[in-house]
Amino acid sequence: MKYLNQTKKQSDITIDKIKKLQVFTDPIYGFIFIDYVVLKKLINTQPLQRLKKIKQLSFVNIVFNCAEHSRFSHSLGVYELARRFIEINEKMFNKREELLLLTTSLLHDVGHGPFSHAFEQIAKINHERKSVQIIKENLEIVSILDEIDKDFKNDIADIILKKSKFPLIEQLITSSLDFDRLDYLKRDSFFSGISYGNIDVNYLMRKIEIDDKNQNIVFNKSVICSIENYLISRYHMYCRLYNNKKVLGYTAIFIKLFERINYLFHQKYDFENLKNNGILTLFKKFIDSKSNDISLYLQMNDNYINTLIMFLKNEKDAILVNLSNDFLNRNIWLHTKDEEKIKKKFNYSEEDSRYYIYNYKKENKIDNTKKIIYDQKKDKILIYENNKFDNITLDKTNTIIKKLLDEKIKKTDFYFFYRDKNLHNE
Repeated sequence: MKYLNQTKKQSDITIDKIKKLQVFTDPIYGFIFIDYVVLKKLINTQPLQRLKKIKQLSFVNIVFNCAEHSRFSHSLGVYELARRFIEINEKMFNKREELLLLTTSLLHDVGHGPFSHAFEQIAKINHERKSVQIIKENLEIVSILDEIDKDFKNDIADIILKKSKFPLIEQLITSSLDFDRLDYLKRDSFFSGISYGNIDVNYLMRKIEIDDKNQNIVFNKSVICSIENYLISRYHMYCRLYNNKKVLGYTAIFIKLFERINYLFHQKYDFENLKNNGILTLFKKFIDSKSNDISLYLQMNDNYINTLIMFLKNEKDAILVNLSNDFLNRNIWLHTKDEEKIKKKFNYSEEDSRYYIYNYKKENKIDNTKKIIYDQKKDKILIYENNKFDNITLDKTNTIIKKLLDEKIKKTDFYFFYRDKNLHNE
């Protein structure tokens, strides 16, 4: 690690350590070590434990059957990378800043809903803002963070929302090459069985350097090949895993199912099978609160949604039943570019078309504008040479990356459509 005009900052708080180190076994890093009392307390809170019941990759396991890992394991992984980084670079931060980095790494995904990003679209929420809301409003978390100091929770929120109050910590957690991406690429690769994301995390982390004058994370030009490998791996993971057409087809069922639920709510439909058990009531209250009630939000996880749909498949509404059965029975929707062909083949009515055809190009709200590699305008990867920190961006020094940066995660033209009962999965 190199620094430019960097001096060690003085410690400004005392942090209680655990008498006996808490250790989590992990298939990616071997072991994850928890050595501060406040972190152990946070891990044992309901909002963090809830992440054990939320899959990291939403519906990817429908196609890649071993991709069952949770948001909880990913959160611990991001934390462990932050801990190892601090261990290597003890001169960078004072104790409060170190704890900010560790705590934010642990809490950065606490706002994810059931089935992660898929839920953001149906509930019209942003998981980063939900994370901030939970950190500021959940009494269990607030009481723990206030033990450090009263501003600590607000500082974590500012880092997640990228307010530039702690630019180095922000870049380590939410940038084009950060601990979040380093962990999820390696973890998703391991559990899905796809080798593209098997990047050298330890090497990249060791090569992070600091332009202290401009408060930027930078890399020496000699590291470009490793960064290139990381970015191309991310590109391939999107092509092969995250944007897999069968995964998108199954996600379409989920989205259309909850569109139907919302429609029936507004039509005052009488849900016969949910009158007395309160399962649908919880979701309706959450929607009625315009997704703002954190106490309701924290009661929902993947298991809750699966249980809800198990009851919905026995309702009288034919569209609701068909969508529920498609979801529960893995009836993955096919894709085509010809919408009229679908309507003609299945003789769909206007209402059927609304719920049985999903136009990904028009309806998808997630990742439409993100660069498939990274956004060089917002999150630059900075390169220096011969100890000169000139803020040269990676795309100026590498023709392969420049080419890939011109590509976006495209809204595909495919229409995902309902499969009739005579069709079966391959």
